Amino acid sequence: MPDERIAEFAGGVSGTVRGRAVAGEATVRLGERGLAIVVDRGELRLPYGRLDGWVVEGAAVSLRITGGDAVAIVPSGGALALAEALGAHACVLPELTRGLRTMGSSRARADSAQRALFAPLISARRRAARMRDPARRIMALDAEELRTELAAALSGMASGRIRQPGPERRALVAALEDAVLPLRAAIATLGTAAEAHARAPEPRRLAAWREWTESARRTFAAADACWPAVRAALEGAEQPASRWRRWTRSGP
Repeated sequence: MPDERIAEFAGGVSGTVRGRAVAGEATVRLGERGLAIVVDRGELRLPYGRLDGWVVEGAAVSLRITGGDAVAIVPSGGALALAEALGAHACVLPELTRGLRTMGSSRARADSAQRALFAPLISARRRAARMRDPARRIMALDAEELRTELAAALSGMASGRIRQPGPERRALVAALEDAVLPLRAAIATLGTAAEAHARAPEPRRLAAWREWTESARRTFAAADACWPAVRAALEGAEQPASRWRRWTRSGP
């Protein structure tokens, strides 16, 4: 059975890769990790990590390779079809939750506050996964929206622990805000990376995509790292009032 994740394009190619001239009729295969240019003399593999981007120039797609090389492909199916396929194959979201220490632990699964902390990120990741266009995938993890949803999650945690509005709830919100400062910083960096991708010229856009995905990975890791401090703040709120005031340094 053919692999549905592979896309093939036939056409002419010309250019240079690592000092090797490539020219003639070829088949270009796009896979999960890279593309292969198959010519009569053999096959040239090019990982997506070595591509900075591509440019549609008339009937050709010019691949811009890290280090200054370039390969022009004139596909029989049309340049736009190849460019779209490159976006779908090369700009895949990584598995952002793999390797997280607290998410998925037995204690975390039973904790609604932990789920609330991760909910904005998980929902955004699911929205992004449904998008084919890389720019729309980035928009799905919008930094401003994540900041707003994080603030709402912290407010919900505080009101769930301290039912009565007042200084103790405000102190808990402040403690929670302190606990997630690294996450807020990571979200700000994610927003900066999204802006950089939007401004990047086409020959550099794939490189900018990789930088954004690394920022997204660090954002999930920051949420994971912040959870113990968030949990400690919530557990402190459940202590007697005098102890809670001392813990937040708001007491006499």
